[in-house]
Amino acid sequence: MNTATIAPALLALLAGVCGGLAAPAAAAPPRWDRPPTVAEAPAGDAPGECSEGFEDVESLFAEGGWLRRNTSTLEQEWDQALMPGKGSRWEQKIEYLDSNVEGLFFNAHAGTPHSVIFTSLYAHSVLMIPGTGTGTGVLSNWLVTPEITFRPGMRLSFWTRKGFYEYAPIWADAPDRMVVRLCTTGDCSDVGTGPHDTGAFTTTLLTINPQLGMNDDPAGLLGYPYNGWRQFTLTDLPASGTGRIAFQYYVTGAMDVEGAFSGVGNGNMIALDSVELHGAGACPLRATPLFADGFEPGAPRSITQNTGTFAPVDGLVATCVAPTSWLRRFDLDGEFGLDGRVSVDSVDFAVERSYSTVPVEVRLYAIPNEADFVYANLEQIGARTITVDQNDRLSIRTVAVTGTVPDAATHDLVVEIRKNEFHREFYVGFNAQTQTAPSYMAFRGDNCGDHPEPTDMENIGGAPDASLLLRVNLADPAAETGSR
Repeated sequence: MNTATIAPALLALLAGVCGGLAAPAAAAPPRWDRPPTVAEAPAGDAPGECSEGFEDVESLFAEGGWLRRNTSTLEQEWDQALMPGKGSRWEQKIEYLDSNVEGLFFNAHAGTPHSVIFTSLYAHSVLMIPGTGTGTGVLSNWLVTPEITFRPGMRLSFWTRKGFYEYAPIWADAPDRMVVRLCTTGDCSDVGTGPHDTGAFTTTLLTINPQLGMNDDPAGLLGYPYNGWRQFTLTDLPASGTGRIAFQYYVTGAMDVEGAFSGVGNGNMIALDSVELHGAGACPLRATPLFADGFEPGAPRSITQNTGTFAPVDGLVATCVAPTSWLRRFDLDGEFGLDGRVSVDSVDFAVERSYSTVPVEVRLYAIPNEADFVYANLEQIGARTITVDQNDRLSIRTVAVTGTVPDAATHDLVVEIRKNEFHREFYVGFNAQTQTAPSYMAFRGDNCGDHPEPTDMENIGGAPDASLLLRVNLADPAAETGSR
C-alpha cells in the first residue's frame, strides 16, 4: 500500500471520521516491581523541598540537566506534528488559537496553567507506518532527570494523568502507559536505540497501566488515570551512589496508518507535573547537564543569578562618568552544584544603550571561595574586548571569552564587564526581577563616590533597585578531566 498517498487522504478525513476503539490485544508488560502510593490532588498543593514544576520546559534541556530522547518505531517527521504543543517529544503544554482542538484540555497540577510537560502518539510517524490495522508501532519517548546522588530514605514523587485529542475521535479511547526506570551505572546517558531497548536503565521502579487498559484507575494498575491528576511516590530508591531516573512513554501496539482508518491501536497522550525529590542532600533537579550523543538539545549549559526574562528594561541603568566595572561572583559548587574544573565558553550580558562606539572588556577571574571580594584576591583567567554601538540598543551580546576555574570546591568564578574609557556613553542592561546573589559595581575614580572595590549595588547611593543581567555559558563537562 502506498502510504505517501494515504497520508494526505487521512488528513482530509480525520475531522469527519468517528468510531470506537476495538479492544487492544494485551501486551506483555514490563516487570511490576511494587505498587505505587497514590494520593488525591489537593487544591493549591505546594511544591516540595526539591521540585520541578515545568514552568519553562525548554530551559530544562538547555541548561537544567534534563535529557530527552525519542526511540519510537519511526520518529515523527511530519511537519505539522512537529509543531510545538503536539507532543512529538516531551514538551511544554500550549494552547492553540483554534479553540485548542488539539491541545491539553486540563491545567497543570500546580503552578501556572501551562506548567506541564507531556508527550503523545505523535512521537512516532503514525501516518507513515504501514501496517495491518492491528497497531504495529511502538512509542518509546524518554524523559530523564539530572544526575541524582542517592541517600538513605530518599523518595521521589510526581503527578501524572492521561489526556485526549478530542478533535480526532478515532484516537479518543486509546490507552497509554508509562514506565519509570532507574540507572545507577556510568553516566546514565544510554537508553538504547530501538523502541524496546532500555540501555543502562535496567531497573523498573514502576509501570503505570502495565496491561494497557482503558479504565480510569487512580492506582495505575488497570488503566491510566484521566479524570484528574494522581500522585505516585517511589520509596525504594538506592541508599547510595549516583544515577538518573527516567520516565518512558512506552506503548506497544501503537496506531499505524491502517489502524488510523479503523480506529485500532494504542497511544494518545500523557502529562507529568510536580516532580519532587525528598531527602536529597543537594537538589539536583536543576543541576548541571550531561551532554550525550542522541540527546537534545546540544546547547551550552548556562549559569545565571538572574530570574525572570533575560532582557534589559528600557531606562533602567546604572553608570558613572568614570571608568566603571559591573561584576558578579558565582559560587560554583554551593550555588550551582558544580565540581572539579569548570571551563567557560562565553558570557552573555545585556546592553541598555550606547551612544557611540565603546570598547567593552569582559574579564574572568578565579577567587578562593572564602576570600574577601577585592581585586587583590582575584586571579585573572581570561579576557576579551568587544565594541558596542548604537545598534546594540536593548540587546544581548555574547562574548566568546574563555577561562578555567581550577576547582569549583575551592574557588568561585567572577565575571567583570569593564568600561575602561572616561565617558558615560555605554549603559549595561538590568532587569527589575529578584536575583539569587548581589550585583556589584566599582568605579575607578572619585567622580561617583569612593567605590574602588566591588561594592554591592544596594550599598551605592543612587543606584537603582535592579539586577545586572549576566549569564555564563560553560564548556561541555565531558571535555573536562575530573569535572564529574
